[in-house]
Amino acid sequence: MCFSLLFSVPHSALIYFQGNLGKSDFSIKTSKSTEFLLQAVICFQAACRLAEECASHPALMENPFTAPHKQSDTQDSVQSLCQCLLHLCDSVWIPTILRMCEFSPSAEILQNLYSILSSQFTLFPSLKAVFAKKLASSGFIRLCVEHKSLLCAGNRNPDLNASCCGFLQTLSMTLVSLSDPRFDSYHDFEEVENLLAHNLPSLCYHPSDWPSLFCEYQESRSSQYCLVMVLYLALQEGDRLLPDQTVFSSMLWLLQSVQEQGSCAVPRFVLRSALYLLAVTQDKSPTLDRVALNNISKVLSSQSFRSLYFHHPALLRFICGYNQLAEKFGSLVLELWLTEQPRHTEEEPASVVMQKKGEDQEHLEERRQYQQPDTETMELLALVQKIPDVTLILLDMVSTKEAPLSERALDVLQFILQHQKENTADLCLKLGPALLQALQRISVESMEQGRDQGYNARAVSSLPVLLKLLCATLTTDPPSPSLYSNMEGIHFKLLYHVSSIVGILKPWNTESLLPAFNYLHCCLSLSPAHCTDRAVSMLLSNGGLMDQLQAVISSAPSLPPSARPPPALRCSGHLLLSSLITLQRVHSAQVCKSISLSLDTAVHRLLLQKRNTENLLLVSYLRLLQALLDADLTSAVVLLDSGPGLVGSQPLGIEDGALYPLGFKGAMCLLNALSGLILQKHEVLLRASVSCLRSLLGFLKRKNLPTAMYAVCHPWTRFLLHCLLSSGESCFLHPAILLLITVLLKHSSSAVPWEPDLRHVIESLEKRGLKELSWEAAHTLTLLLKQIQMTALPTTEEYKLRVMRMMEALERQTTEESPDFTPPSSTVYVGDVLVCMADFSLTADSSL
Repeated sequence: MCFSLLFSVPHSALIYFQGNLGKSDFSIKTSKSTEFLLQAVICFQAACRLAEECASHPALMENPFTAPHKQSDTQDSVQSLCQCLLHLCDSVWIPTILRMCEFSPSAEILQNLYSILSSQFTLFPSLKAVFAKKLASSGFIRLCVEHKSLLCAGNRNPDLNASCCGFLQTLSMTLVSLSDPRFDSYHDFEEVENLLAHNLPSLCYHPSDWPSLFCEYQESRSSQYCLVMVLYLALQEGDRLLPDQTVFSSMLWLLQSVQEQGSCAVPRFVLRSALYLLAVTQDKSPTLDRVALNNISKVLSSQSFRSLYFHHPALLRFICGYNQLAEKFGSLVLELWLTEQPRHTEEEPASVVMQKKGEDQEHLEERRQYQQPDTETMELLALVQKIPDVTLILLDMVSTKEAPLSERALDVLQFILQHQKENTADLCLKLGPALLQALQRISVESMEQGRDQGYNARAVSSLPVLLKLLCATLTTDPPSPSLYSNMEGIHFKLLYHVSSIVGILKPWNTESLLPAFNYLHCCLSLSPAHCTDRAVSMLLSNGGLMDQLQAVISSAPSLPPSARPPPALRCSGHLLLSSLITLQRVHSAQVCKSISLSLDTAVHRLLLQKRNTENLLLVSYLRLLQALLDADLTSAVVLLDSGPGLVGSQPLGIEDGALYPLGFKGAMCLLNALSGLILQKHEVLLRASVSCLRSLLGFLKRKNLPTAMYAVCHPWTRFLLHCLLSSGESCFLHPAILLLITVLLKHSSSAVPWEPDLRHVIESLEKRGLKELSWEAAHTLTLLLKQIQMTALPTTEEYKLRVMRMMEALERQTTEESPDFTPPSSTVYVGDVLVCMADFSLTADSSL
């Protein structure tokens, strides 16, 4: 019976009304369609009331209204009736009535319409949120307010006024519950409901008249608060009842009047709504003066800022855009922005965010680098572009807040440094003094508390993230060569404080030692010219730093993994030590304490334990051995301990004595180990192996030329070259392999048949084309061609001419494409170790 009532009279009325509504001879006074529509609306409202009554009885909710001829799977329950009524209201009744009201609003029809709309929120509760947002975003708050001002002013049409107020009340409270679930915990929901219930009936003004109500001191304060709530709820859904500048100035007037009356007791939900309106309308409004900022600051201080916070980027811009507000609330608003962010469950499923079982750290780090940042981080990047001082607030959070907030702030700062390409230098310039101040504070605390007391507990929470950020600033904007020469400069002081802090940490404190080693290593390796004798001497005179390196490097391989430093810490320690060895040799700096190292253990690890050793750890061993070989194994930084596995038994022979502490046997073991590592073709491992082999041959040539010649002519070396040349162009045209061929050719004798191999390389290059080569490959190829010209090989004039033409083509290509090009010195994280690629550059030593 209910369905027949619904679809008979109203539906025919709608067809008739919609067919005649747009005709030019339409007359409101005489139109029977208006009366017919009114009866149809009344009928539909009765159906909604009946559905409400049925929905309020649980027994009726389960009672099907199924005709005998219908199938059992098409039952018409009360729930399906409610859903049908909601659909008809949305798709038929609302557009029809609003179309009619464009010509002449009817108080009776609108009264029934708003009653029908109010009932929809209870008919189908699961859809009331969607329905409320659709109504608000479609301008129904504005529409209802305008109907009240047009038809209800002067106590006219009280029934329509009551219906409009009921609708606004229901819609507003639904939006309030959706806008911030914290309303329930703050007990504000009931206060908002009472405020609207008491003031909406008297709100019979057109929105254009509202600004004057905010400026009148005699106006009821609760009425002004009611206007704030209506403006807030409408603007949240994109409905601007007033221009932004008008809303902005109205909120300022309201807060000023509150201050002038000597009271800051603005209800929390009203103040929060006013703050929202100020924030989202600030872009098109004038800049605030000191008086207005004082008023806002006092009012905001009257409440807990956490209870006033809302998650919107406009709030960040508003608070951080004014120094007076940023000093009081900047840190807190950023903290809330990072901690109370909404969950991105749809964008970041658990299978992506959580680390998979068995996934190694290196792969996890690679995946994290390509992962898209969240919305909060992107908004902060945009904020920093407009307000660079925000980085100082984030840095303070890094150094003063507890984990995980400090880690979260660190991630944001690192992302900003990586993507703020235009103003990176300015950002680093701002962060440098702040980082120095934070490290100085930690240094003072450490001296006061001592090495083995409470300092380490604090360092766990603040020092590691500070050092990680310091690495990010260093690698993003490397300092100029002159900065480390000034002992009063920031960079020199940072270097000093980091090395001092390292010296007082507990051994194997990985969380702090690892980023500290990373930073010190990068300072030394980005460009050796940056580090003057003062900086190197300062580091080498730090006994605590040398003790930490000794503890990390001298751990015995026979110990269980739990008793040894983590591999990442050992890698970073090896890289730092290798830089110290190189720079000490360059500057002849004094060393306060040498580090003991077993050369026997290092060589045999590369030869016999490489399968059980991580690639990066092998790379760090190679880098350390390379630095030692370049120093002829006589560095003041390291005291090398040899053994019978390298130099044989006593007394030493001529070759072992000349090559001590490596010895002839040790040299051959190292040569075989390097050959095997080169064949693995791991990019960084390949570069490190070739560079170490180059240093090994240079050491052998300086100490014992026959041994160097023997190493190059060794059958294993010839087999290595044969394997590389047989692996395809992608292999033997790699810059590292081209450099390897050059090194072998330089140290070889005329007895070795090199010409077939070199012809193979030249023909492959001619076939492939020189333009496809990278800058590094072109540079190493140039070295190879020059070495071919310098080597007296039995070759033809035609072959010599081909070599000369290729060199001329390379020279023209380099001049045309990048005449002032210099190879970039970049740093990359491999797991937790910061690797400076300049250490593995194949063009660092053109003299070979």
